[in-house]
Amino acid sequence: MPSKISKTLNIPVQDNYARKEPPECAERVKTLYRELNLEAVYRDYEEASYQKLLGMVEKEAVEVGLPKQLFLEFANRIYKRVA
Repeated sequence: MPSKISKTLNIPVQDNYARKEPPECAERVKTLYRELNLEAVYRDYEEASYQKLLGMVEKEAVEVGLPKQLFLEFANRIYKRVA
C-alpha cells in the first residue's frame, strides 16, 4: 500500500496523532483522514489483499496438503472486522 502522506502532511500527523489534549489534535487527524479518503483507500487495499490471500490458499494449501478450510476460517475472522 503506497503512502498517501507526503512529508508536508506527515508533520501535522506526527504533531497530533494519539494525543487527547488539546481536543483539536484528534480533530486535525480525523480531518486529514477524511480529506485523504483513507477509509476508502484501506477498504480497497483490504479487498485486494483478501482476494490475493484466497487465491494463495486455493493454490498453495492444496499443493502442500494443508487443510484449506483452516486458512479460510482465519481469513474470514479478520476480513472486514471493525476495531
